[in-house]
Amino acid sequence: NTSRSGSGGKQDSSDAGAGGEIEQAPNGPVVKIISPSPSKTPDDGVLIEETVKVLCTVTESTAAGASAIDPMTIKLALLDAEGNELETKSGAAANTEGQYSTDFVLTTAPSGVVTFVCSAQDKEKLSGKDEVSTFLDHGPTITVVTPKPKSAFPLKGGFNVEFDVD
Repeated sequence: NTSRSGSGGKQDSSDAGAGGEIEQAPNGPVVKIISPSPSKTPDDGVLIEETVKVLCTVTESTAAGASAIDPMTIKLALLDAEGNELETKSGAAANTEGQYSTDFVLTTAPSGVVTFVCSAQDKEKLSGKDEVSTFLDHGPTITVVTPKPKSAFPLKGGFNVEFDVD
């Protein structure tokens, strides 16, 4: 379910990420996500941080007829396991030429597979994109069953404590 799709040509759905097939112009921008790394299984890597910096490179195609990148069109997106867009942000120029990044707060995304997408257009409106899927783990959810909030219990002796861990 984890994948990486590049910016050259059509990818079939087995190579594409959460979005399925990806059509791209052969002389559109060349887009590649550098970070985070893709993970095919949770053993390959899991995001556990509250925020993640997504970093991608966007370069002009070397094909004949390619035009300059339109920096205003560089977008980074966070998708859930079903491919639903949770958040999209404009890419900010990083310290290295051709690199763009943004931070995503992951606390609102559910644990499981998440996909990051970087997309861009050139001045001729030709597009390119790359996507990387990985795993997000917020850790267990602990719910206190007893004692109930604000309930009374004896100061001496014992009392039952029960909790669920999901």
